[in-house]
Amino acid sequence: MSILASNLFPDYPCSCENDQPECTCDQEERAIRRYAYGLTNDPMTDQQREYCFAQVLKYSGVAVISDMRDMPDAMLARAVLKAWSM
Repeated sequence: MSILASNLFPDYPCSCENDQPECTCDQEERAIRRYAYGLTNDPMTDQQREYCFAQVLKYSGVAVISDMRDMPDAMLARAVLKAWSM
């Protein structure tokens, strides 16, 4: 996890759906999953959204993020999870 991400996202409890006895997600992934699954009502900050845009660009190769600017937080978080799985 980057220092940037650890400063951006709170340390939420695990909400992943893996078969492991303990959560293997890091702090940023736990936060992104909570947004994606609608488990938090906290709106993302501008800095958190920028981090998400950067993750989508880095891992999916999408070159245009203008379409993502108006995405709700949950949809943006799901885009990050999808990009991470590529």
